[in-house]
Amino acid sequence: MRKVLCVFVVLVFALPALAGAAPFESQAIVKASSALKIEALNEQIKELLAQSSPDATAIGSLMIQIKDLRGQIKVEEKDKVIQFIALTPNQVTQWEGFVETRNQTVQPLRLKIKALKEQIKELLVQSSPNATAIGNLRIQVKGFMEQITTARNAYIEAFKGILTEDQIKKLDIVLKWEKQKPNPK
Repeated sequence: MRKVLCVFVVLVFALPALAGAAPFESQAIVKASSALKIEALNEQIKELLAQSSPDATAIGSLMIQIKDLRGQIKVEEKDKVIQFIALTPNQVTQWEGFVETRNQTVQPLRLKIKALKEQIKELLVQSSPNATAIGNLRIQVKGFMEQITTARNAYIEAFKGILTEDQIKKLDIVLKWEKQKPNPK
């Protein structure tokens, strides 16, 4: 916990000062500080869960704080994309429609994948796991994952369809960056 706090202090105050910026001026520093706050909150949750009688209210409160921080990061990222690509208000509205369509397609598939993975876990802990059943479930998972990829590709193509050539180049930069950043779970 102290280690996380020390790193947080260094990132928030020392790095911007070295770069000649005021604390929290850089969006990257703000995002890093939010990520560190989330990590610190997760550590607090782990400590509470390790107690013989965990305080459910305290745990729930910490989880709500984490959700709010993650939501803040998503809004900031959306705003950055809008600014970077220079989307018009009409394009933003259309983009939001594409996102909604993608989410409506992908969310049920993710739930199916989660259920299938739970079934696989249950089969694997049996004394004599059924290899055929496990294999068939894994094949179904792969099929749903391919459907998610197809939905994502359709979303990107629809989005590119409303953009200028310059905006498409900027979107490609965003997509490349998105592939390289770690996927928090």
